[in-house]
Amino acid sequence: MRETAISEAITIDMNEAAKLSGLSKSKIYKLVKQPDCNFALYVGPRKLLIRYRPFKEYLMTHDFI
Repeated sequence: MRETAISEAITIDMNEAAKLSGLSKSKIYKLVKQPDCNFALYVGPRKLLIRYRPFKEYLMTHDFI
């Protein structure tokens, strides 16, 4: 099975999001809790995935987090 590069992924997990962004997982959780968050994807009641492209766009368009 071929491993997908992060840039080709639709979703990434919290560890990958933290590594990619340089933000802590707790900061990402705080961003996910915001009402205007469009990059969180919940799989069942406990698993949280991050939509890669909207997350990347969010980081690129915000000067202050």
